[in-house]
Amino acid sequence: MFPQLLTAQAERDTSFALLFHVKMAQAVSTGIFNPDSDLVYAVSEPGFGTLLLARGTDDLYDGQLGTGLDSGKTYAFRFRINDTLYENVTRNITVNQGTTEYTAWWNDEPANFTTFNVDMRYMAQWGYFNPETDSLDITGTMNEWGGSPLMERVDSSYIYRLTLSLESGVTYQYRYRINRDTTREEFMDASPRYFRAPDTTIALNQYFNDINPGAVAVNFNCDMRYYTNTGRFDPETQYLDIAGNFNDGGAYDLLYKKENDSVYRTTIFFDTTLLTGDPITFKFRINGDWDLAELQGLPDRSFTIQYPAPVANTYSCWYNDWDPSIPTPPWAYNIAIQGTLIDESTVTGIYTYEDINGDLEGSSIYQWYTADSLGAALVAIDSAWTINYTIDSLDIDKYLVFEITPVALTGDTTVGATHQVWSDFPIGGVGIAEKEPLNVRFYPNPVEDKLYIDSQEKELSLVIMDMTGKTLISESSDAPGRLTLSLERLCPGVYVLYMRGEGNRYSTAKLIRK
Repeated sequence: MFPQLLTAQAERDTSFALLFHVKMAQAVSTGIFNPDSDLVYAVSEPGFGTLLLARGTDDLYDGQLGTGLDSGKTYAFRFRINDTLYENVTRNITVNQGTTEYTAWWNDEPANFTTFNVDMRYMAQWGYFNPETDSLDITGTMNEWGGSPLMERVDSSYIYRLTLSLESGVTYQYRYRINRDTTREEFMDASPRYFRAPDTTIALNQYFNDINPGAVAVNFNCDMRYYTNTGRFDPETQYLDIAGNFNDGGAYDLLYKKENDSVYRTTIFFDTTLLTGDPITFKFRINGDWDLAELQGLPDRSFTIQYPAPVANTYSCWYNDWDPSIPTPPWAYNIAIQGTLIDESTVTGIYTYEDINGDLEGSSIYQWYTADSLGAALVAIDSAWTINYTIDSLDIDKYLVFEITPVALTGDTTVGATHQVWSDFPIGGVGIAEKEPLNVRFYPNPVEDKLYIDSQEKELSLVIMDMTGKTLISESSDAPGRLTLSLERLCPGVYVLYMRGEGNRYSTAKLIRK
């Protein structure tokens, strides 16, 4: 049994349910679906029948079916508007233990609509804008600075709105403008707004000229130069956003840069009535993807908003805190053991070396270990101090561990942190083939609070470790089915999931905790 530091609450789930999600934004935009009067169904005839879906937010419709289902059966189905209008796509869904989810756009036609909402209340209060006589539009690169259709006033409020279908992945510059007058554009003496249209439906909530005395503006600056120079970030095809406790963990608050600059910027307004003195917490992400978020396995960034602010509230950093001007130890990643785990075979420790200060690799330190079982005490192998190791007969049935301590050739800080990687399964004798893969599926990944493991293995042991190899969660099962692991006590970050089945068959995977 593995060492257990944190006990997971495992629940056997033997129920069967199908959960459907269909996004209708494109159907709404083309006029074939009216959310106020039309209905949408999931239809499988003669399969599970017809299921009415319920309206959610942002033109998303959901429905769950939990009766009349056959375990392991695959049902063909389509979505349908009202009684007669079927989509052209034929879909399939297979019933597994627990709840099986299916998410799609109507007719597999995604919508990337951007809704611009601009608040004019302060411009009106100060006499710069009259809602009864003045109009508002958007001028920018999306219309060659020629102006958009007029924005519509939302009821009797000071909010003006316009929805545009923009090409995803393209960065646009724009300004709001009063009465189509080039002398009444916002930011006349400053840079325009920047926006990269994502492949989804989003809303931008802004104030004319970014003026809002009832809120505190916080400027976020993130330098992407190192990430761009090393090919980790492509400004032409990727975007940067901020995900925090103030925007539901990421709501496409995007950052943009000026031309020939590497610093990405955004300004977010915080209502003064909601400020409590507690710091806001956040991370920056590439493409809104938690798998590409910075500071993997580390706490969120934090910033305390000053109000009243003696100076501007500004937070500046390098992405992942990788600042080449600060002496930083080198590090190793992508660590693995390459070769066949059998007696008399020579294996190699492989890894990627990196030093953000540009220092070349010197004499990095290697060590090989064996262990009787996964997570057991390590035993250093005498004289196994090179990157290659030839397996000895005494190593059979033991796990092999490769350890790397990166060392820079020069620089103020030359020795980095030590990292290890374990073999997936024990060493075998000569001619023993590698084991068959496990019949296990786990989801979601990235995960928030609960991880589901669907297994067809008669025996299954699970271990979640941090990147140093420390065991945080362990659980086991003695029959096929579903396990539910609670991860609420794990900090957001990257972990390793080890899974062991019958015959010492192993599999490992990277697990992202959001």
